[in-house]
Amino acid sequence: MSSKMKDLYYFFGGEVDIQDILARKRRERTVKNTTKVSFTNVMSMALVAGLVTTPVVCSAAQRQPQVKTEQTALDDLLNFEPKTEEISLKEQIDSFVFWGKMKKVERNKKAQKLMEDVVKAEKEARIQAENFVSTMQEMTVEGKLSVKLAKISNNLDSLSELIDSPEEARNLEAKIAAQMKRLKENLSDYPTQFESLKLSLKSERKRLKIYKQLRKEYEEAMERRRQEIERIRNFYGSFSRYTDVSQHLGVSKELYKEVMASVHYGNSAMFLKNADIFWELAEKYGLNEFLLPGICAWESGWAADPIELNNFSSQRKLDGSYFSYETQYEGIEAVASNLATNYLPVNGKYYNGKSLDEINVLYCQPDPTHKWAGGVSDCMRMIAREYLATLE
Repeated sequence: MSSKMKDLYYFFGGEVDIQDILARKRRERTVKNTTKVSFTNVMSMALVAGLVTTPVVCSAAQRQPQVKTEQTALDDLLNFEPKTEEISLKEQIDSFVFWGKMKKVERNKKAQKLMEDVVKAEKEARIQAENFVSTMQEMTVEGKLSVKLAKISNNLDSLSELIDSPEEARNLEAKIAAQMKRLKENLSDYPTQFESLKLSLKSERKRLKIYKQLRKEYEEAMERRRQEIERIRNFYGSFSRYTDVSQHLGVSKELYKEVMASVHYGNSAMFLKNADIFWELAEKYGLNEFLLPGICAWESGWAADPIELNNFSSQRKLDGSYFSYETQYEGIEAVASNLATNYLPVNGKYYNGKSLDEINVLYCQPDPTHKWAGGVSDCMRMIAREYLATLE
């Protein structure tokens, strides 16, 4: 069987792969123009294929149209392609229209997304601008409020310097309180933004409260001091050898040290050094605060010439000799104890009254003119006078 017949056989009945058939047909189309096919061979193939059932005998003139028809049939066989589904013009147009719509939808989606992105960007930009403006406004307000807070702080610093000017201090306190009130009202409009300023204002308010308490304590201390100074002034104006020396003036230790520091006679350092001792023994034995330094000043020439070691009050023994003491405290304490035990108590051994003149009846004898009482009284008043001079 020829190759062409095999092709027809395979094509119409043979069990071969379609790809093999198509490959063979392509080869045939390549060489068909150079292949000479006889009528007999065509007829043989037609008979085999069942296209022609009875032989046809005709002349050469009659066979010519038939040859063309056979050639056409052969070409159709050789150029046979499997039928594929054809798409109509309407379907193609519809598909193009649908494709166009899809493209339009896709473009619309892209445009919509771009528009959404633009709107979103504009919204974010607007929010940023609003935040920036709000931040700038807040910074401006915060700056103004910070300036006000700084003024309050400066006023508080100035207030601490007005210790000696109570009237000015009270006026400045009122001004600071008003400033704080206004600032607090402003901060109430910004509950979260200015928390640090609120804390600072709270700190300043606490500072003002502490200052007011200190100011109150200071004023109370100054009033006590004023009263003590007034007592010293009254003492200087009214004290004499006939005044009760068992009456305590009530002068504080701090002020008393200032009084002793004002002494400028003899061994003045002794009075300043023993100021605490004089004050404490006066408290202990219930004596006038100026009595012990007055006795020491009279008996030892303002502590410059004690009769024995640390014996500034000329304390004597029963045999008439004078005591000496290891410390100045012992010498001062000896005269304080002697007066408080033997001369000032009603049941004392040498009690004759509570004034210097009455004590002098039995103390420091013989002294018929009571020179001792007058001298001690003068020294006490001189100490008070020296201190009052420092206040003028």
